[in-house]
Amino acid sequence: MFASFTRLARYNAWANRRMHKTCARMTVRALMEDRSAFQSSIYLTLEHIHAADRIYRDRLLKRPLSLEWPIQQIFSGIDELTAAQSEIDAWYIEFTKALTREQLDADWPFTTFDDDPVHVNETLGTCLSNLFQHQVHHRGQVHNMLSQTGVYPPPMDYILFAMEDRGVEIPDDLKSRWRE
Repeated sequence: MFASFTRLARYNAWANRRMHKTCARMTVRALMEDRSAFQSSIYLTLEHIHAADRIYRDRLLKRPLSLEWPIQQIFSGIDELTAAQSEIDAWYIEFTKALTREQLDADWPFTTFDDDPVHVNETLGTCLSNLFQHQVHHRGQVHNMLSQTGVYPPPMDYILFAMEDRGVEIPDDLKSRWRE
């Protein structure tokens, strides 16, 4: 494995902060504009990321799901969504710190959250990998939609995170490519 789940949780928090910081500079109209994406708009895609995090957290805590299908708009605006995303990102960092190899390798059954639920039994490690990959996938969609607005999407390369995380000075020739 290329990184621990705690490091992946920290990367997701870092990337989410960067994406939300960029989106906070946009108008509500620009965030909500239908851009023919899976979740239609930048804002609703960010909410989708957060909703998946909530669903997984509820499952991990073995409690009833706090959302109902189909998910409607949850928050009143980007500031409220950003605060909620930051809170749940911090929760995942703390949660993953306590995981053992035995827990990650153990079966983790759950039922999908959609119109036609399916029972799934996979390992916890596989399911957490899916969650973190889900975030990357949808942040990529937001990145693309930002490009369509003329707003420069923030760089979210894992290697940039790793360099910053280790306190490595970013070389000037990379800084020009990874501008914010």
